[in-house]
Amino acid sequence: KKKINQRKKNKLLKTYWDYIHPTSRITIKKDFVQSIFDLIKDENYTDIWMDLRIHFCTKYLTNDYLILDENLTYYRQSYENISSKFKKFSKNWWKRRKNAHEYFLSFAKNNNLIIDKNFDYKLTKFIYNLIK
Repeated sequence: KKKINQRKKNKLLKTYWDYIHPTSRITIKKDFVQSIFDLIKDENYTDIWMDLRIHFCTKYLTNDYLILDENLTYYRQSYENISSKFKKFSKNWWKRRKNAHEYFLSFAKNNNLIIDKNFDYKLTKFIYNLIK
């Protein structure tokens, strides 16, 4: 069992995740791909995309990730891509954020990580319940 220390943004807010890099910027060694996919597979969270899942796996389980300080790919936003249905602070955005928290809690439980539900989780759940 591993105790997870949450990164403090300020005294009130803590988060389980750092900046999540777009999937197109993630590289994984070939011999590690299948084990990563086995660890992040969960059919219950279809709106939680691979980049966040890989981030959790490498940060909390392997602690084996490196962030390069150079652009290998460029991220382009488009009104036609799937992200466009999650406009910031929209109902879909809050739902996806709540699901991301729930995915992390499930991921932590399945991997024997000890975490506390933080204020961000509680606030997200509260706002989502108000607007659903």
